[in-house]
Amino acid sequence: MCVAVLCPAGKTLPDNVIAAMHASNRDSWGFGFLQPYSPQVTARPFGYKGFIRVVKGISDTSDAIKKYRDAIKSDPTLLESPHLAHFRITTAGLSNHSNAHPFILDHGAMIHNGHLPGDTTSDHSDTAQFAQAIRNVVRPGLSTSTVEWMGKTIGSNKLVFLWRDGTAQIINEDLGTRLDDGTWVSNTHWQHRL
Repeated sequence: MCVAVLCPAGKTLPDNVIAAMHASNRDSWGFGFLQPYSPQVTARPFGYKGFIRVVKGISDTSDAIKKYRDAIKSDPTLLESPHLAHFRITTAGLSNHSNAHPFILDHGAMIHNGHLPGDTTSDHSDTAQFAQAIRNVVRPGLSTSTVEWMGKTIGSNKLVFLWRDGTAQIINEDLGTRLDDGTWVSNTHWQHRL
């Protein structure tokens, strides 16, 4: 079972947690950050704070940790907003870079835990197909009723959106767990590897 993660602003995942999550979900890894606009950028669509920066791959654990740390070290402002992490076990589609989460949307990025209906013969995962279908439909500030409707529609699946305005929303948040530092995880199956 994949693990989807939402880290609060100012928090990072410890190396041993990344290692445990990846050991339990080895097909791919990925991280999504809000990259703030440079102060010189004055044209900001929808008043957004920045754009989504994604780092993802299908390599080993040490590379995942290195790429995560390198991204944060290259620009500490990435931690001013929440950020995403995802570790995948393939249930549909190929085990490749294009099926690694997060998926970029017009107004943010998305990660998923579970299995969504879709074309099971496609090289694209169920989540890749879903992200493409909703890419330009969902926007920051989904209403409570929309979040509840989406939750009922997707059943036990969990979705996490990181928006370009610096906020995040979780669909079926109550089906996941909050760690002591406030980080939300879709499941804790990986914890036995700590």
